[in-house]
Amino acid sequence: MKADRKTVEIVKELVSKYIEDKPRRITLKLDWKDYRSLINALPKNSEYIFNPNIHTTRQNFQKQRNRIARTLQNPRIRQIHLYTFRHWFATMQYYKTRDILYVKHLLGHKQIKNPEVYTHLINFERDDYHVAFTKTLEEEKELIEAGFEFVRYSEKDEVAIYRKRK
Repeated sequence: MKADRKTVEIVKELVSKYIEDKPRRITLKLDWKDYRSLINALPKNSEYIFNPNIHTTRQNFQKQRNRIARTLQNPRIRQIHLYTFRHWFATMQYYKTRDILYVKHLLGHKQIKNPEVYTHLINFERDDYHVAFTKTLEEEKELIEAGFEFVRYSEKDEVAIYRKRK
C-alpha cells in the first residue's frame, strides 16, 4: 500500500499518542474517531477498504485458524473452513424462520433444491418460538406489547411475521 505524507503523519501522531510498549509487541489503543481518521486517510483508488481477493482472505483465515488450533492444541479446529460459516448461517436462518425460500434468497441460490441441504440438519422436536402472523397495524401493536419480535414481512402473503421465545 502506498501511503502519502498525510497518512504517515496521522499514523505517527496516533502511535506516539496511544502506544503501549511490551517486549516484541506494540498495542495501539485507539478510539473510534482515530480509526475513522485512519480509514479516511487511506488512498481511495478502490471502493474496498480491504482486499477483496478471495485467495488472500482464504490464506489469512487459514493462517489464523491454524494458529488457534496450535494454541488450543485442538486439531479439529483445522476442519473449519470459510464455507462452514456459510452453512452454519444458512442452517440457523432456516431454524429461526423455517422458510426455505427466505434462506434461498439470503444465499443467492437460483434453485430451491440447493438450500434444501440445510433442512435435514435441523431437529424440530423442540420448538423454541411461538410464531404469529399479522395483517393489520393493530395486531402488530398487540404482538409487540406482548413481547413478540419482528422477523420479516412476506410480500407474497402480505403478512408480517413475529416470534416470541417460549
